[in-house]
Amino acid sequence: MSVLSERLREARHALGLTQGQLGQMVSKGESTVRMWELGRSKPDSGTLAELSAILGVTVDYLLGIGKKKQQTINFPEDVCQEIHTIARASLSMTPQERHRMLKLVEAAFEDAFTEL
Repeated sequence: MSVLSERLREARHALGLTQGQLGQMVSKGESTVRMWELGRSKPDSGTLAELSAILGVTVDYLLGIGKKKQQTINFPEDVCQEIHTIARASLSMTPQERHRMLKLVEAAFEDAFTEL
């Protein structure tokens, strides 16, 4: 088993997500996530970036390059709870609905997104 597969599974478990739920969040199937966690395949670079954001860890950490687990953005606790609620709600959405939701958030907070 690779460092990537171990760290993906560890980070997913820490958030209480199933393989299927994580797969839905990145528009992949449960079996794809299972294959990543078994070390039989690897996510592409775009999906790896999405996984990093969802799981709250750095790409370097997932790849075993760095030891820094947490991303550098520190949100207040209430914001973390709201983000987690939105993420859970997105599990029941289609990929198109999630895309629309993101576009609405980007439009509502356009200035904040241009600073990223």
